[in-house]
Amino acid sequence: MRKYNTYKLGVLIYAFLFCVNAVSAQETKHSNPISSEKEILQIAKDKNLILKPLGVSDEEIAKTKSYQAKVKFDKEKSVWIITSEDYKTTNRGKCKKTNGCTIVRSKTVWIDDKTHKILKKKTSKKKLSNYE
Repeated sequence: MRKYNTYKLGVLIYAFLFCVNAVSAQETKHSNPISSEKEILQIAKDKNLILKPLGVSDEEIAKTKSYQAKVKFDKEKSVWIITSEDYKTTNRGKCKKTNGCTIVRSKTVWIDDKTHKILKKKTSKKKLSNYE
């Protein structure tokens, strides 16, 4: 009789833990973002994480799509991904012999949807020759 009660208790504990695990797994995954795109962009602007081309006004940035930061939401990881770019030209080094070069800097920032913390930052730089 005692072995039967111990077995019954073990099965009940196992079933309870299985249900708790299933419920907690459902709570961590959510497909819809909590924050809005504007809110996330404002957080990135406040922390100076968005690149802006020199000499370009905010009105010009609002009108020109290529100057604006690109915002995506990753549903699986619940993370916002913001990518911004900055352009400038140069005639130094190997660029002297061509028609100059365009230097493209891009910055990608990952922001958590729930906590609004910066998870990761990545900056890259490319030099593109201007051939005619």
